[in-house]
Amino acid sequence: MSVSNASRSSKAGTSSSISSARLKAAATLAGLQAEAASRIALKAIEEEEFRLVQRKRDCELQLEIAKAEAEQRALGDIEQSSHEDEPKPSLVGSTAAEKVDQWLTGNPQPSAPVQPSSPMAAIPLQREMIDTLLLPKCELVKFNGDPLEYWIFISSFDAAVGNTSVGASAKLNRLFQYCCGEALAVIRCCAVMQPDEGYTRARALLRERFGNDYRISETWVSKLTEGPRILPGDCRGIQKLADDLRSCTLTLTAMKKLGEVDTKRSLSLIVKRLPQFVQGKWRSKAVGILDKTGHYPDVAELVKFISKVAREANDPVYGLENRHSDEKSPKKKGSNYNIQATSEVDHRSRVGTDSPKRQCGKNELVKRTACPLCSGEHALAACDNFGKMSPTDRVKVASENKLCFNCLSSRHFSRQCKAAPCGFQGCRGKHSRLLHGVFQRANSEDGGAPKESPDDQKVGATSLACGSSQEHSKIALPVVAVMVRGAGSGEWLKTNALLDPGSNRSFCTMELVKMLGVKGTPQSLSLDTLNENAQVQTVVLSLDVSGTVGKAHTRKSFCIPEIHALKEFPTLRDSCATFEDVKKFEHLRDISVPCVAKDGVAILIGQDVPQALVPLEVRRGAEGEPYAVRTCLGWTVNGPLASGSPAAAVSNFVQGGLEAQVERFWKLDTADLSDDRTMSLDDKKAVKTWNDSVLSMATTS
Repeated sequence: MSVSNASRSSKAGTSSSISSARLKAAATLAGLQAEAASRIALKAIEEEEFRLVQRKRDCELQLEIAKAEAEQRALGDIEQSSHEDEPKPSLVGSTAAEKVDQWLTGNPQPSAPVQPSSPMAAIPLQREMIDTLLLPKCELVKFNGDPLEYWIFISSFDAAVGNTSVGASAKLNRLFQYCCGEALAVIRCCAVMQPDEGYTRARALLRERFGNDYRISETWVSKLTEGPRILPGDCRGIQKLADDLRSCTLTLTAMKKLGEVDTKRSLSLIVKRLPQFVQGKWRSKAVGILDKTGHYPDVAELVKFISKVAREANDPVYGLENRHSDEKSPKKKGSNYNIQATSEVDHRSRVGTDSPKRQCGKNELVKRTACPLCSGEHALAACDNFGKMSPTDRVKVASENKLCFNCLSSRHFSRQCKAAPCGFQGCRGKHSRLLHGVFQRANSEDGGAPKESPDDQKVGATSLACGSSQEHSKIALPVVAVMVRGAGSGEWLKTNALLDPGSNRSFCTMELVKMLGVKGTPQSLSLDTLNENAQVQTVVLSLDVSGTVGKAHTRKSFCIPEIHALKEFPTLRDSCATFEDVKKFEHLRDISVPCVAKDGVAILIGQDVPQALVPLEVRRGAEGEPYAVRTCLGWTVNGPLASGSPAAAVSNFVQGGLEAQVERFWKLDTADLSDDRTMSLDDKKAVKTWNDSVLSMATTS
């Protein structure tokens, strides 16, 4: 009984395993069948795609063949008609023009046959149609609302779209496609109109808003008169001014508005942008024309003059740019020093066992010069007369000749000297060993407290900014054109304002105060900058500030109740964005940047006027591109714009001249030195060491 049960259970287990294997095989088979079906479908899709590609290529080839046949038939008809003896009514002009027009529009329409008076009369029309057919595809530049680009855009749009036979709906769609920014915002409302009405209305709105003759002429005049001043040697700048002036005169002549720029005031402002020596040449020319004709030269004469100056400056052989490239001396890029120091220290200039590390830094040019004490061909430290002096007298000689107390060379102070310190008996002072006794005695008299060398002592207002010789990009600061006047009264004056969120006060120039005729209250102000803290005398007053965008009654205006007028003020002319700078970036093309004045920044608005700094809209581009911020005063552009001339570092509100500061250093050098002191033991020991070293060097040589 037990044997039969075991056999039955064995058979059941075998049957279960077989069923499981069959299920797995069935599942595998189903998966393979599905995969095969998918591959068949995929193959069918690929074959269909291949057939579509082949059909597309066949259609393109048939189109090319049809074009060639049409051209061949047209030329054959022309040749046949030209050999006929008597003129006969012909349909060549009609059929050729019809077929070419059908190829262009794709809408064959019956037309009445044209019978020219002569078979030769149809040749120009047929040739024009064929040439039009063979022209490459035209790409239009988008219009962003710049009035100076309006006529260029309209002319190209009419040539490519407006003067064709396509419907008004297609023309309106293309007009939407080729407008962007402010221009697109103006005509967007025409999309809901009927095509004919919408296209006509859109063209009228563009003409009214951006094609107004007076607005175009005003923009041209502002661009020419309010641009930055051209520096001597700026060949590209003078060429750009010549090109802009020529374009302006041609445009305004075509618009019959040349009188807008041909005024004495406008011409005078344009001439003021030229370098001084070019202004002198123009004055001579203007006086000569006045003597001959009895009137001053007009804008046409100025165009000829500036164009000639630009040709001379950019001449490939004798131009300024070519000459400057030949005269340039190699400079180490990235250097922050514009002065090349000259060291009079050689291997004999130090006492005892000075190593080469005692000599001045690598930026100094080491050469032999005459001794300032005896005019001999040796350094001061190697002079016998200098060695016989007391340390106090040596300090006087170094001070009178304005030498570094550390290496006894000229044109730098000991705190800037890269030579090693004294080192005599472990002294770490920045002074020569020959002067060690004076400074050591001064330290002991002060209770042993370490004392800096005289030219190491800190003096207020000695900040100096040096330009780097490395090329930099033009960096735009948030500068906006504004209207300003005395609080509550007076005439409005247009100028530039810098929106500075890093300042807790607002400032303006004394020149602006004089132009406005406003009086204020004198006040002393403690001014902190990155370089210094200085007490400056200012005049406190109140000003009304308004934007320049839009009509006068719609502009946002506010009062700055307390603004400080300064005598010295950074103009930041090279940090103002222009139309040319902005239109290079796609994300900034539709913003309207007010024309900034040529005299630079006259107002700095700080955090005490927060309503002027609140951002209403921000335009961002790609990483590294400039961004724009819209405030109640208008758009401002911030960040790098384009490569330009070598940038100079700007150090704001630095008081005092460099010569006065240096003179103050030399006075401090000898302020605490007495003439009636005898040589100490340290002095005598230093002199003995110096004499022994000089004697040993002489014996060795």
